[in-house]
Amino acid sequence: MSRQNGPQHIGIVACSAEGAALCYRTICAEGAGLLGPHAHPEISLHAPSLAAYMERLARGDWPGVAALMLASADKLAQAGADFLICPDNTIHQALPLVADRLPRPWLHIAEVVAAEAVERGYRRLGLTGTRWLMLAVPLILLINRLSGYTVVMLLGSPVMNVSIALLIESSTRHSDSLAGRFLNWKPIAFLGVLSYSLYLWQQPFLDRYSHSWVTAFPQNLVLAFVAALLSYHVVERSFLGLRRRLERTTSLPVHTDSIPDVSAKAEPTRN
Repeated sequence: MSRQNGPQHIGIVACSAEGAALCYRTICAEGAGLLGPHAHPEISLHAPSLAAYMERLARGDWPGVAALMLASADKLAQAGADFLICPDNTIHQALPLVADRLPRPWLHIAEVVAAEAVERGYRRLGLTGTRWLMLAVPLILLINRLSGYTVVMLLGSPVMNVSIALLIESSTRHSDSLAGRFLNWKPIAFLGVLSYSLYLWQQPFLDRYSHSWVTAFPQNLVLAFVAALLSYHVVERSFLGLRRRLERTTSLPVHTDSIPDVSAKAEPTRN
């Protein structure tokens, strides 16, 4: 990435102050090791107000996030940057929306990490994050594993349920994420349709204290699914149809006697 006369000019598309500051300091520290004492590439940084990003992220406005990123990219290009980087994981989800309009090459945070991992021969990577989502999954698994203890049942169950609800809410709000696409996958969406019937019929087949054949794995899952499927089509859909028919027949009639007929032509008045 070197020019003929020296290192290239780096443009940092900033989101949070913490990420941008760490990125800037890292470039300076690594630059000294490569270029000599106190030396580092020329760096320009542009950061709109973090509130602008947070407002758009909160309402799932990814085109709006992409527009902020593109505006920073344009300003950095005008400042002379040769290529662009962004030290923020989350907003990279919006990058494909403006990828074809970027004024300079953009080093994608995931692609660079993946390339470095391949070069070093790494096969399994660990990811960290700042959001509660990184804690919710292991917390749910831990509480479920320790569910035999009374204190865990009393205190842990509400925490586990809230964590599950928050995970679902985040996945549905960010439908373009991996979890969001998985939940919108047709087989999983159909399980959502069957969820109430599965809730009603799982108990006879998912009894861990029973030694009956119908509660043994894997036939217990198959039987629970079949029972829920039959219940949904024979009982639930029938009663939903009955409810719709009752709503139509019991709706209050609309009386039109007192409503003037505005469609009739008025007779001309005679002087």
